[in-house]
Amino acid sequence: MLPQKHLAVEATYHGAAEGWRSNGLAFSDYARMQTRMSNKPDKGRRAPTPAWVHNDEVVCEVVTLFMEERAHLVVANQERVRKARLGSVCERLDRAQSRLIEKRPELERTLRELCSRFTTEPENRKMLAILIENFDTQLRISERGPSIAVAVLHYYYRMGMDSVAVGQELGLKPVHVRQLLHRLNRTYKIFANIQEGHARVIPFVPTIQKQVLDAEGHLVKVCIECGEPCAHKFCKKYCQRKFTNRKKREAKRSRARDEQIKFCSPACKAAFTEHPWRTLEKRLGISLETLRKEHGESYASYALFCVTRNIMPMPANCWKMLT
Repeated sequence: MLPQKHLAVEATYHGAAEGWRSNGLAFSDYARMQTRMSNKPDKGRRAPTPAWVHNDEVVCEVVTLFMEERAHLVVANQERVRKARLGSVCERLDRAQSRLIEKRPELERTLRELCSRFTTEPENRKMLAILIENFDTQLRISERGPSIAVAVLHYYYRMGMDSVAVGQELGLKPVHVRQLLHRLNRTYKIFANIQEGHARVIPFVPTIQKQVLDAEGHLVKVCIECGEPCAHKFCKKYCQRKFTNRKKREAKRSRARDEQIKFCSPACKAAFTEHPWRTLEKRLGISLETLRKEHGESYASYALFCVTRNIMPMPANCWKMLT
């Protein structure tokens, strides 16, 4: 049996004295009304549901990158991703969660200080209430980890709930739910740029702290710059600043040395169209910096010399045997 179609102006008689049933609209009322039809897929929302939410693998990658950004392990934007971490999704999530848990004692100490100030500084209670709420949210995120991001995506997009209902379900404010959705969609754009090759990925290279033997033969960590015993990579900010400035000077001198080209004649200079180390990358599929790290400065200079002479360099193992 087909469902009965209801009309805008409708009245039915059921046989009794007062058996007329109507919706209360007359044709004169309907003449002053307007009829609108909407075919929007998600009614009540400004934007449709993104397609990537229905792909579980993409959701895992996006949530992992999102958590790495929250833990300050990765610095990402639309053009480049710095300190990109290697490993599976589970390893990366565990690393990010461990970093967030490491920050919990400091966040709890700051939260206690703000709560004590809230009781003793009535003139600053409005500002302190906002700060207390922010730190409490950070503690919740660090405690629940990536599950809260996955739950927001599931409830909002896959179940069709609004931000108010999602907030009541997860114990969050509706504004926080919408902010999480905005940041996750932004993270997906970064992930899509990485997949398409539009974003430059710079891998993370850890700085290994130096260790020496003390008088008793035990390993002792020392500062990378000055060599004094310390628990961290640098014993003070002066050593860290000095180390960073020295690395910048070395990189600047290296670029200047690579870009300095001597020409044998004006005709050779006029025919120059591409820097030799760019040609080296195209021919060997490896950068000059990688050659320096893997095979040393001597072989890198030899490879650059061969490319400038339009000849193919010999393999690194043969070069090391000859030198």
